[in-house]
Amino acid sequence: MGKKLLFCLLLLAGVGWVTADSLFGFTLPVGATAAVPDCVGQCEDALRLPDWVAPQTEYRYDAAHPAGTVIGQSPAAGSPWKINDRRPCDLLLTVSLGPERREVPAVAGRDGREAAALLRQAGFAVSEETLPGGSAGTAARTEPPAGSLLEPGAAVTLYVCAGESAGTVAVPELTGLSRGNALLQIFLHGLSAGEVVEEASDAPEGTVIRHSPAAGSLVLPGTRIRLVISRRAPTSPPADTGGEPS
Repeated sequence: MGKKLLFCLLLLAGVGWVTADSLFGFTLPVGATAAVPDCVGQCEDALRLPDWVAPQTEYRYDAAHPAGTVIGQSPAAGSPWKINDRRPCDLLLTVSLGPERREVPAVAGRDGREAAALLRQAGFAVSEETLPGGSAGTAARTEPPAGSLLEPGAAVTLYVCAGESAGTVAVPELTGLSRGNALLQIFLHGLSAGEVVEEASDAPEGTVIRHSPAAGSLVLPGTRIRLVISRRAPTSPPADTGGEPS
């Protein structure tokens, strides 16, 4: 009974190996021709390649495929390869690193112009804002903060100090004033007129509905104030009753 069981186990192992060999080509005789396996679309970590394949890997950023996915190979899948005991098939796999990410450099404490140049060299779109206080012309911080990983071309705001001598101005309340009076108050407070837009409203025509920055905000002298002015809402034409004039 024991000999029969041992024989059956050996037979099953042999059949299993032959089946795996025929399906996956892990061991093929010298001179046999095999097809290069298709690896594109598979996860690099999950690849199982036959012993006659010597994989080599290169990596590149690719926003269309998750990191670790094989996105290219050479030779192409299905290409014939004659088994050679001296040289395996060199299979070059290109693997995705996912979308490219760049680190926002730390620029706090640098000269503002130098900081902006460093951010642009890193591939970001830079806009600058001024902060009261600090050492004039010195970079204070960035938003998003240093160390953040962003895609190339992402927007980064650089905050630069205006200096201790630069006082702040409280934005006056302009809501309800006429356009002319609002502009006068802006100039009297040492501020500048920014964009002026009109919006349909029930408020008296030509008056300020809202403004930004809002009233009470502490801003630097010369800050532009955006005004939204009321205009009369269009009236609907009288309904046509279809009757004949009397």
